[in-house]
Amino acid sequence: FIGRCPVTNDEYARFVQATGHPSPAVRTLPPVGSGEREEEFKTLAAAYEWDAGKPPHNRAEHPVVLVRFDDCVAYCRWLSDELNRIVRLPTEAEWEKAARGGVDSLRYPWGDEVGSGSCNFLANGRRKSESGTQPVGSYPSNGFGLFDMVGNVWEWVADFSTAMVTGDARGDTGLDRQLFCGAGSEG
Repeated sequence: FIGRCPVTNDEYARFVQATGHPSPAVRTLPPVGSGEREEEFKTLAAAYEWDAGKPPHNRAEHPVVLVRFDDCVAYCRWLSDELNRIVRLPTEAEWEKAARGGVDSLRYPWGDEVGSGSCNFLANGRRKSESGTQPVGSYPSNGFGLFDMVGNVWEWVADFSTAMVTGDARGDTGLDRQLFCGAGSEG
């Protein structure tokens, strides 16, 4: 099983409130946000930072962001206890299969072109400050009934993405804790 949509701020808030786990924030910048991009990254992230353990205003149903790998693992452990069943991050291969929604021959689950009715994406990088996340489920589901598997936010998976190395997202290298594009990253 895999979640039908990314974890929302509201869902993550229950975890933060129940456990006292630190709320999402910019703690350490990922490699893509350091150096000359640091100020821009912090400015863009400000709209997503939590205040006193509460999600950003008007973003309750948006996917949680600014979470690190260890935050995701802690959330999965907590949710496992809450549901009395194992909850974990998917492997990259599991995530890729779920994201494709049963379609292997096309670039995206809906076809070979991306458009504003398909997913939330940034077409013009210069307008980054005017864009942002959208509430989960704002776009049609894929063939497996899953929402927001493409676009909106980056997603954590349990293992290394071979697509970054070989261009083939269907393999498995067994390496740990790497980021794969797709809910809730540190960026």
